[in-house]
Amino acid sequence: MRRLLYVANASWFFASQRIGLARRALAEGYEVHFAAPPDASTSQIEAQGIKFHPLPMSRRSILPWSELGTLERMKQTLERVRPDILHLITPKAVIYGGIAAQRTGVPAVVSSISGLGYVFIKRGLRAAALRRAVREAYSLAFSHPNNTVIFENKDDRRFFELLGVVRQGQATVIPGAGVDCDVFVPRPNLAERAPVVVLGARMLWDKGIGEFVEAARLVKRSCPEVRFVLAGGTDPDNPAAIPAAVLEEWKAEGVVDWLGRRNDMPDILASADIACLPSYREGMPTFLAEAASSGLPLVGTDVPGCREIIEHNRNGLLVPERDGVALAAALLTLVKDKDLRQRMGRDSRGMVVERFSLEKIARQSLSVYHSLLDAARSGANITAAQVD
Repeated sequence: MRRLLYVANASWFFASQRIGLARRALAEGYEVHFAAPPDASTSQIEAQGIKFHPLPMSRRSILPWSELGTLERMKQTLERVRPDILHLITPKAVIYGGIAAQRTGVPAVVSSISGLGYVFIKRGLRAAALRRAVREAYSLAFSHPNNTVIFENKDDRRFFELLGVVRQGQATVIPGAGVDCDVFVPRPNLAERAPVVVLGARMLWDKGIGEFVEAARLVKRSCPEVRFVLAGGTDPDNPAAIPAAVLEEWKAEGVVDWLGRRNDMPDILASADIACLPSYREGMPTFLAEAASSGLPLVGTDVPGCREIIEHNRNGLLVPERDGVALAAALLTLVKDKDLRQRMGRDSRGMVVERFSLEKIARQSLSVYHSLLDAARSGANITAAQVD
């Protein structure tokens, strides 16, 4: 039996983003393992028949003595599980797992880059120095001879190719984790009420939440009945985290309703009329894909990731990054035009079913696995061109 090991720096991320793929790998006959720091999602993962391995890993620390410990624990996990194929999901897992895979003789490696993250979004001299260090780390991690790097959009692949950290033909694009179109379905709300605008994400400044709040204030000047909803938990380990106190202030002000972290996103989207994510950069935003599958019109920023799922004036509206005024204008356009919302929502649903369904995305990912395993058995190196 082929043994597949997923590694991430957070169990909840795997549970929300990759568990559907893992279930399909199980159905294909893989023995599926997962290694990460344990959290409240661990039992949900194990209930799927996935073998869990605790792997302590700080999401924040970049201290060398701490990270040497992470690398050693990664090596120990790989030596214990002995996977035929290793799928690394989050940035720290990609870097340390890629290095450890070479030192422990793992036959095949998949490295998933789901966006560029805080290091590449942040501006300033310190961030620039950190980017140089991370670039070298990625170069080392991607040097395994039988490694495919999966990007979620072509902009990110091009960026890494220009950095020179991926080999010719090593990278491929698979747009996100896929959406279960049987779970996220259109459920028309027949009640007469004011429109509801929802943003689902971790509460990070980089998600454009400050601009969302600014836009909410502007929209409410002319349409005070419109409801703005934030659905997502805080993330204190992320440098871009919004303090809970600030979120509570916005809620007390009445400008937004903050629901906190939720596990009922299909129901939240079913009660909404517009989905909004004014992020500074994404890989492939799962929230927007789920909202589109639910038949909602989308509003987002014209940045990598968001423009993969939003086609301007077809299933939503794109606005400039970090521009709350433009965001408010786009939202007002949809708030005031129910027919436009419905037309765009139908196009959203059709786009997801055609291009971003879980079944379609899982088939592409499993194809990468099969190609890498074939290459490992034959002793040849696989190129991403063979699985594009």
